[in-house]
Amino acid sequence: MKTHSNIVVTVSVNAPNSDLKASGEIKLDPNIGKPVQTEKNVDLETKVSNILKDLLLKAIYTSIKDPVSRNIIDHLKTSHPEFRSKNKLCRNIMLDMRKKGNFDDFLMYIREPHKALKSWVEKYVSDYCMERDSDDKSLIGKKANEMFRNNVLQVIECVKEASESNEITFEDWLQRFNNTAEEIISISDNLFDHFGRKEVQVMDINYFTTELIKSLDDLKISEEKVLDGWELKELKTVTKQPHVLISESLLGCTAVCPFCKIMCSQQTDIHPGTDHTAPSHFPGAIWGVYDPNTKELDLPTCNEVVASDDTFRNRATEMMPVKYKDYRSMEAYASWSIAADTSLEANLYWKWVVANFTQQIVQYWSKDYLEDRGYEVKCTNIPSEWKNMTEEEADESIRIMFQ
Repeated sequence: MKTHSNIVVTVSVNAPNSDLKASGEIKLDPNIGKPVQTEKNVDLETKVSNILKDLLLKAIYTSIKDPVSRNIIDHLKTSHPEFRSKNKLCRNIMLDMRKKGNFDDFLMYIREPHKALKSWVEKYVSDYCMERDSDDKSLIGKKANEMFRNNVLQVIECVKEASESNEITFEDWLQRFNNTAEEIISISDNLFDHFGRKEVQVMDINYFTTELIKSLDDLKISEEKVLDGWELKELKTVTKQPHVLISESLLGCTAVCPFCKIMCSQQTDIHPGTDHTAPSHFPGAIWGVYDPNTKELDLPTCNEVVASDDTFRNRATEMMPVKYKDYRSMEAYASWSIAADTSLEANLYWKWVVANFTQQIVQYWSKDYLEDRGYEVKCTNIPSEWKNMTEEEADESIRIMFQ
């Protein structure tokens, strides 16, 4: 038996003199695959072939959506390095943010990193799927047409295999058809409720199958423009859309640093026996950390402060001071491994962000603290080295960190 893609058709036709209605769980655009109303002057073979063709058309449209989604994912992972690992994805998102220079993008990445990654992936995949090539074809349209043509050919092959005998009744043909494609196509005997067994049994099967094959073959051309217009919204009925599957496969661990809230870099969601880690931590100012005496936003990273004798206190410490170097004594912090090293300053990229968005950072955290604590913060101690950082230096530091 030949192997085909999954196509399931259930034919259920009302009693004679009633309107033709196909039953099942198939839900499509109302302009796609509408059942053809039979006419008195059309021969029986053509009537039956038209009904089967339209029901198969519905099933084929339904059957290609999941494969198209998976095919897009495979294509993106093969041709776009940023979709091969979490590090590469983060690198490209950060480079894109720096290029656009929108503080709100940085803010989302800082406050809700996984939401930012998912949003970026969705937009990238959507734009890429709809981008037109030199033939004015979109990726999603090309993949949909490719899958559609393949499935039509598979159905035609099933029809041919069921028609290999010279002398065969329509009932026998249906049985052969079901047996030939029992795993992919299911047509119920309810079809006879519409035509009547005796009437259909005298059909010319060769003529019927010739008409059916011809009408199925014509679908490859007649439906091409419909498929060319497909967008990601056409895949809303699939189990999971391409951008969702890509995000889930790349996001890995969703934990964030208990101090600066940077993402854990582990590639898997659960990594028992392995601590949460990050290649570089945010400078304190990014997350609103400040000196309680001066209200000056801090610039050191988590690595620098856990190497000091400074203390912190919050709800996790029951508002009791705890030395940063002893952070793992607190349950909420114990699963993170933060290297105590005063030389591990902020990445050049985040130095550039702090230096170029100082006013926005101060305004954002001042508003938050003014409402909650009654005072504002400031950031007047940024080194000239940070202020003189170039965009190229910032970008290169990210490329090196996320190789």
